Amino acid sequence: ETSELKDELEFYFIRHKRFPYPDSNEVDLGLYTKSNLGNKIDLWYDGQIRLTLHSEKKYLSRKTIIFIPTVDSNDNFSWECRDGTLEAQFRPQECR
Repeated sequence: ETSELKDELEFYFIRHKRFPYPDSNEVDLGLYTKSNLGNKIDLWYDGQIRLTLHSEKKYLSRKTIIFIPTVDSNDNFSWECRDGTLEAQFRPQECR
């Protein structure tokens, strides 16, 4: 689940008019990795979140789902999540 991270990125963007730098300590990704069952979370400069799954199930292991933010002129956010290598049947409904 990435909803708390999305919320933090939205708040950060509204305050700073940019997304946090991926290799900075502006957002502690470790907090979200611990709550994501060992899945890996990467942040990109444009606010994209890449979630790499860690699973004993081969069809899920190392599969990715990418969450892409869009921000309108009123700082309203929407998130697209149809990119990545995770097959549609295993994605959340809103990401198919």
